[in-house]
Amino acid sequence: GGAQGAPVHVQVPNDTMGNVIGRAGANINHIRQLSSANINIGETQVNSPYRAVTINGTPEQTHIAQYLVNLAMSGADVKTW
Repeated sequence: GGAQGAPVHVQVPNDTMGNVIGRAGANINHIRQLSSANINIGETQVNSPYRAVTINGTPEQTHIAQYLVNLAMSGADVKTW
């Protein structure tokens, strides 16, 4: 395996989190499979409109995962990828 890159932190608005995670976690699991990155979704924070998502892996893995998370945040249909 390649060298680990720096962790990537993405602030995901709560109102888009549903499409990032998907029904029963289907979308985030699909993103994990496509990117091979380790994706950790933070807890809901009181008074915060965001959830913190942390992505670990090689630079290529984190780049792909961040791209896919951003696409999901925009409302794309993750399951078609």
